Amino acid sequence: MASASQEIVPLQKYSVMQIDPVELQEALADNLGGEQIREFDLPTVKIPSGGQTSWSVPSVSGEKIVKTIEGVIIAHKWTRGYWADSLDDTGGGQPPDCSAPDARTGTGFPFRKPGEVIAPDAEPVTMACEECPNSQFGSARSGRGQACQHRKLIMLLPPTGLLPLIVNLAPTSGQPARDFFLGLSGEEPPVSYRRAHVKIGLEKVQGQGVPDYAKATFELVDTIDDEVLERINAIGDVFRTAFATARVVNAEGDVKAV
Repeated sequence: MASASQEIVPLQKYSVMQIDPVELQEALADNLGGEQIREFDLPTVKIPSGGQTSWSVPSVSGEKIVKTIEGVIIAHKWTRGYWADSLDDTGGGQPPDCSAPDARTGTGFPFRKPGEVIAPDAEPVTMACEECPNSQFGSARSGRGQACQHRKLIMLLPPTGLLPLIVNLAPTSGQPARDFFLGLSGEEPPVSYRRAHVKIGLEKVQGQGVPDYAKATFELVDTIDDEVLERINAIGDVFRTAFATARVVNAEGDVKAV
């Protein structure tokens, strides 16, 4: 996972660079038994609560607390989820009333009222997210932001291991993420996210009328040459299809591919 020492790991020392791409693809095909990945639980990290500025990264030896997460971006996307009932009312764990894995088209019950019980035979609604009142700024209960959670998901290949990590950014980190990806296009020459070797940190923000929170920070460490990109794509091609279906499955921000 992320480098425990917090020193940048040179790309040539990444685990993926120690194996031939063809050998890797053959091993993955053999181990999957010809099956396509449809539902999986990739290691996931989320923005910590209370303005904490350290990530908790899962690993085979337990959670690792690190200041920054390093890796190469394999894929990224926006996703949406709406809950009529607040987290305080439900205690968490509830599936969204409406969700949109691509943040463009939502399916569910976006007009359900808090506490309302949906009839078993009720037909879910499908509509464009941009037309939904829950996606409009100012629709949140606090009067700030959107009632519908708009999250950025980034699939990152860390220095060690061949299993990608999903970085799940809360809505408050949406703008920094947008600025970073747009900024890649403004480099000279422009940088595709597929060639971005990045470091993602956290910055504490003093809440104004709300609790303190942390937002993500981004740094472009290096760009990837063709040799490294070939190996990265050997991993990415296996997971990108499933990642496209990933969505937030509860108000706590947990992610799953469906």
